[in-house]
Amino acid sequence: VDVIVNATNQKLDMSVGVVSQQLLKVAGAELQTECTRTGRCEYPSDVVADTLIKSVMEYENDHPDTNIKCVSFVIWSKDVETIK
Repeated sequence: VDVIVNATNQKLDMSVGVVSQQLLKVAGAELQTECTRTGRCEYPSDVVADTLIKSVMEYENDHPDTNIKCVSFVIWSKDVETIK
């Protein structure tokens, strides 16, 4: 699997939704903790953005034969600071 796409509710409760539930089942409670920590801005948004971009670049370097042509980051439209 090259990509996992998941959406969750505004409360970041991964026990809601089929995909979230399955990810939580496989990854364990730590996934919920990390999702909540990141989503509730305990990490500075610039650090999160930088980490996401670096992760995509590292993936591209480590997997030159990937079929992935586009990576999209979805940001809540009212999160003005992150959008900047």
